[in-house]
Amino acid sequence: MSIHGDLPRKTLDVQGTIDDFVQAIGRAYAVRTGGGELFITIGDMGPIDWKKDEMINALVQKLAQYGISIDFSEACGSSRIESVHVTYSCCGETRTFEYGLCSSSSLLWHADCLGVSLCTFILMRIISQVIAKRKVLYKALVLDLDGTLWPGTLSEDGVTSVSARLTGIPGEPFRRFMRWCVSLRKSLGIFLCICSRNNQEEVERFIRSLDEEDFPLLGNLDVLVANENPKSINLAAIAKELSLDIRQLVLVDDNRLERDDMRYAHQGVWVPNWNSHAQLMHQLAGFGIFDKETLSEGDMNRIRNYHALKVERQKGKLPELFVSVHRDEGHVEAEILYRKSNQFRLSNRLDTVDKAASSYYFCLYDSSGENLGICSAISSVLMGEDILVKNWSISYKFFTIGLEEFVSLWLLEYARDGDVIFEYDSREENGKGAEFVAKYCEETVGGVRLTKGTTNVNR
Repeated sequence: MSIHGDLPRKTLDVQGTIDDFVQAIGRAYAVRTGGGELFITIGDMGPIDWKKDEMINALVQKLAQYGISIDFSEACGSSRIESVHVTYSCCGETRTFEYGLCSSSSLLWHADCLGVSLCTFILMRIISQVIAKRKVLYKALVLDLDGTLWPGTLSEDGVTSVSARLTGIPGEPFRRFMRWCVSLRKSLGIFLCICSRNNQEEVERFIRSLDEEDFPLLGNLDVLVANENPKSINLAAIAKELSLDIRQLVLVDDNRLERDDMRYAHQGVWVPNWNSHAQLMHQLAGFGIFDKETLSEGDMNRIRNYHALKVERQKGKLPELFVSVHRDEGHVEAEILYRKSNQFRLSNRLDTVDKAASSYYFCLYDSSGENLGICSAISSVLMGEDILVKNWSISYKFFTIGLEEFVSLWLLEYARDGDVIFEYDSREENGKGAEFVAKYCEETVGGVRLTKGTTNVNR
């Protein structure tokens, strides 16, 4: 069977689909890397002529605005009908891989539902895979209620009317979408949240009146905010509650005015355009929005750890936690955490920078001895009596529990009579890192110096 780029299209907003992909993937890459150039070369592939597809040309031009350059060349290697040969380079690193096309019918289905050519969709998937470890990782799906999770408006149509539609045939697309969201939460550790212009008590009471079959999100919601505040304010509150950068949230809302308002208020937040739940799911899955390089045990425990800490905070205390320190030979764990971290990563580099550096990672345990995961990593070199920290990251899951102070005291003890100096890159998304520097550091040559007045904590 020949594969061509000029498949018949439905009456969908093709340009809008391409724009949505570029906004979601290109911007996430630019924010994460500071706009560093990424070069991707796609190999020749027999029946597919990449350069003759107008949609691909439009996609390539728009991605270039975010420092992502795409080229098509036989020199990259000859691809087969089963796979596409890809070479990419960034920050001095060059890699190659084969992108498999074993399920071409599935690719064609996604492409057709999104209204783009098969070639364009394949290119989207390749780009998403390449930048999976170089982009802001989306970790929460924030959902509107009226018109998004149920048909109708609760405050206007009333509980009886909305319930009848949700549990009947009109509610099937809504229920199917919610089941898909729950699968994201369970398989990828994605937070599910609600942000709605409704009365909180009425919403909670209505949701409790439903069963899981009619409202699959029952028992699977991490944060619910319903009030008359602008959604831009509520979204910021949700990000703070989850200890996430607001740009790690995806907002789903059926109201175009709300979507436009959110994009204006928080330009880093990705807000998809959609006309049906089917189209929305194809966007989220097909664009690789939640794709990442690896899925760790920490990702799977993210939601459980969040709720455990939340319960303890509501009691007015934190659980007793313990930290173990491990030498990181080859900087393996450190580099993984540097690539994943956004809000507390002192250097803008995604690696240890200096291979002569020594790296350590820190594991957190609860009072029962259960390992809660790697919470921090640090890489440093000795300069006489001083320690120069090349990079330091803390996982967002473990902010505000005293971990920053613990590692600081460990560094000061390690330095003994010397100073601890951090290479520090000030940037907008590094909010938690900036808070630490402002609180505990002072400027010095080559970076910032950790002062001796670091708050004492139980170790």
